[in-house]
Amino acid sequence: MVLRVYVISGTTKDGLKSFMLYLTGVALRPPSCFTTTIPIMAHNAGDNRTLSVTSLNSDKGGAALQSHCRVSTGKRSQGQRRREIAGSAQTRDRRINASENSQDPQEHHMEESRFSQWLHLLGLLALSYLVLKQVWTLLSGVRNHLLSRWWRTNLKQYGGWADYIEYILLTSPTVVTGATDGIGKAYAMELARRGFDVVLISRKEEKLEKVAKEIEKQTQQKTKIIQVDFTGGSDIYPKVEKALKDLDIGLLVNNVGMSLGIPGRFLDTPDLNQRIEDIMNCNVFSMVHMTRIVLPGMVRRKRGVIINVSSATGARPFPMVAMYGSTKVFMDFFSRSLNFEYRRDGIIVQSVLAHLVSTNMAHNPEPTILVKSSEEFAWEALNTVGYTHRTHGCISHAIQGYIMDLLLTDAFMNSQICRSIAGWVWRRIL
Repeated sequence: MVLRVYVISGTTKDGLKSFMLYLTGVALRPPSCFTTTIPIMAHNAGDNRTLSVTSLNSDKGGAALQSHCRVSTGKRSQGQRRREIAGSAQTRDRRINASENSQDPQEHHMEESRFSQWLHLLGLLALSYLVLKQVWTLLSGVRNHLLSRWWRTNLKQYGGWADYIEYILLTSPTVVTGATDGIGKAYAMELARRGFDVVLISRKEEKLEKVAKEIEKQTQQKTKIIQVDFTGGSDIYPKVEKALKDLDIGLLVNNVGMSLGIPGRFLDTPDLNQRIEDIMNCNVFSMVHMTRIVLPGMVRRKRGVIINVSSATGARPFPMVAMYGSTKVFMDFFSRSLNFEYRRDGIIVQSVLAHLVSTNMAHNPEPTILVKSSEEFAWEALNTVGYTHRTHGCISHAIQGYIMDLLLTDAFMNSQICRSIAGWVWRRIL
């Protein structure tokens, strides 16, 4: 038998490595440093033969090398050969992966560092926005409710008559709707104290005459009364329009309003069909029609104030008072939209989102730090005119609104817990 043996003389580790790769079949050619081919007799040792070469000349000349190599004859199975090749390939892959992984930690760390920096920047921007928002809210509250007590807007610049409907107020003269009780009456009285003649509009003539005499006696301002029922639909407005035709109306307070009665579920309301028509006529259509009547003169004169007395129930969903709260949402959105449309014409449209005020509609709860009297509320709310187009009216209600905005999310307001709490609160009030 002739075995071809390649002997390395004075080679490096790379040469040995190439030699082993050639023997295992990974490399197709032997390295150039392998030289001598000799015939040799080998003793049978099974499938594998062990060859010992003690002194062998190479092309490089004369170096003696003690070398033991294990070679396979043709009797070696292909399965063994495949396993040897696979083992060599796995070893090579492990070395390559080890080389690559030695660089991965540093690159991975750099990527994590960049991602962390972006996260920190994003968090800083979000925190800055939240802080600035709260600071702005605080400064706006101080300006609207504290500074306005001493530096009031001169409402006389907007006109001389004020028209008071059962829930509306105008100035120059000032018109107030719903003027015989509660917030409407308080607005009319406060405007008269500030020098406005007042037009009072409400449904009960006796009460109108009584309030008119009271205002004239206490303030020496002129008054005018218009008796209409705002639940009567659109037929009542030609009468109002005729009565206001020759007046220079500078301020309108839309204050007239009504609820469905005792708080409860929508379908539990007695005489629901009639109540729906009444509340829409009184709370929604009255405001729109009175604005339609008064606004053209304000646009013509490039001055005027419209105050729409909405409610905190219009700032978010309130169970048990769905219809009433929804009409107040309309008032709030209508006011805000109208303010953007006509502010360039020198006209202010303000939405007043009042919380609980001691009035007949609220069953006259005792005034507290949270519940304002109608007189105190009207005084503070009028101070905010010219400072903001959307207000809770007074500092106490502003704080309540701020807390509710933080805590009463939509998910909570639509929950069974909130509905139960609202029902309990209203039963206590009633």
